[in-house]
Amino acid sequence: MASEEPNPGNAFGTWLREQRTQRGEPIRVVAAAAEMDQAALSKIELGKRWPTSEQVAAFAKHFGIEYREVQKRMYAARMWAECGPDDPGLAVAVAEQVQEDAAEYGVNKSVRKKK
Repeated sequence: MASEEPNPGNAFGTWLREQRTQRGEPIRVVAAAAEMDQAALSKIELGKRWPTSEQVAAFAKHFGIEYREVQKRMYAARMWAECGPDDPGLAVAVAEQVQEDAAEYGVNKSVRKKK
């Protein structure tokens, strides 16, 4: 039996499944909480589909996790899926560019004030 290599692009789906299984919940319970069918949630957990922002908010509420944390995990996984598998350094470079651009536009200053 061949083992699969880790897929950073599926980090969100793997994390979401861990949240569900740690609570001992079947997929139907989380799917209902997010107002989606079980097949759609299964695709998210398998990394074959991305959730909508409404679904991300529903997951956050259901699991009692801040929306921003769930959103951050989803976007990080998307970035890895887009540029990490073939060139992991590219994902890091993109993250650094986002941080530079945020500093240029004063985003970091406004984020620090919110803390």
